[in-house]
Amino acid sequence: SYQFKFMGRLGSGEYADVWRAQDVTTQKLYAIKQTREQFTSQSDRWLLLAEVENLHAVKGSPHCVELVSAWEQEGYLFIQMELCESGSLAEYISHKDGQIEEDVLWNIIYELAKGLRDIHNAQVAHLDLKPSNILLDETGNLRIGDFGFSLQCSGEPRDIRGEGDRRYMAPDLLKDHFDMPADIYSFGLILLEMVTRTVLPDTGESWEMLRLGDFSDYKMTHVSQALQDLIRRLLTLNEKDRPTAQELLDHDDLK
Repeated sequence: SYQFKFMGRLGSGEYADVWRAQDVTTQKLYAIKQTREQFTSQSDRWLLLAEVENLHAVKGSPHCVELVSAWEQEGYLFIQMELCESGSLAEYISHKDGQIEEDVLWNIIYELAKGLRDIHNAQVAHLDLKPSNILLDETGNLRIGDFGFSLQCSGEPRDIRGEGDRRYMAPDLLKDHFDMPADIYSFGLILLEMVTRTVLPDTGESWEMLRLGDFSDYKMTHVSQALQDLIRRLLTLNEKDRPTAQELLDHDDLK
């Protein structure tokens, strides 16, 4: 990390901070993620290195944040990534104050579906898909970032470090089903939040009712029936009945 000048914190998560950093040789700017604590064991180290492995698996996708490099230093992990300075989808939603036109929503669906397709084609489940982890690059395209909870879908028993944001958590995760359909459910919750212009709960009865398939508190009648039906499909309780990312891209309204 000595070749970089750290220029301010971009964000903080449960286990790491992300910094805006400048390469002192090339003057180029990057985002560098640094774990907040040192490795406590070899198994802890491997859990953290899984993020690097999964970022490498999607390297080259124009819909995911690009991994540049990664290294260990004095027991900390550093991950160097491209810098997306145009904000996040969360900031865009806040700026629009919930007033997002339906044609824009369909474009967001299209871009996120392409990102999830690339992630899932790499046999990776993201498991923390949420607006603040979806960044905008300099041309305004969406990039899925923060693979801190992601894992390889190999069919083998897997450990996961903590849990992602409960507001966007699929009910599958409560049953230890850590797989790609959980990302599709989170995708549905993001759309539900944007369409209904509400803040999703992170606990309590409302949180539980959502995961029982009860959307009665969320009014979607102001958008097309096609969009309403799509959101309900994404939020299907049986993960096997949810569409894949590729099936989303084959939707008539996205062609």
